[in-house]
Amino acid sequence: INRVIMESNNLEEVVLNILKKAKMRATLPRIHVVQTLIEADKEITAYEIERKVAQKNSKNVYISTIYSSLRALEMAGVIQRFKIGDQQAYYSIKKQNGSIRLYCEECEKTYLLDNDNIEKDILDISKTRNISIKSFSVFIQIKCEECMEKKQN
Repeated sequence: INRVIMESNNLEEVVLNILKKAKMRATLPRIHVVQTLIEADKEITAYEIERKVAQKNSKNVYISTIYSSLRALEMAGVIQRFKIGDQQAYYSIKKQNGSIRLYCEECEKTYLLDNDNIEKDILDISKTRNISIKSFSVFIQIKCEECMEKKQN
């Protein structure tokens, strides 16, 4: 998906290519959801997607339609879902096989850890156990640098 995004400057064309590669019909709600997630460039909730779509298109899209699109996009491997405990789920464009997130319990910020070595280790372990990983998510609770500095002052 990263390659598809980089190949074109036209967002609508990018979205249509992403849906085409995933062999999905390009319905208006799916287009809106994928565009919103690309523009956000971070994880956001279904309600944030709903609000952004409504603001951009000056008309409401039902939250049930957003969730339906999110489920279909997740099943097709276009997006990934991330959930912390009993909080709302967060969604983002799927950029790799898996994701490793650091979550600060104090300020509730989430950081994506890009580490090819860890991802390779996880995939290697799956091969030695003769299993196939479609995707994975690792969640690490931390206290971020900013919160550590606040405590010291």
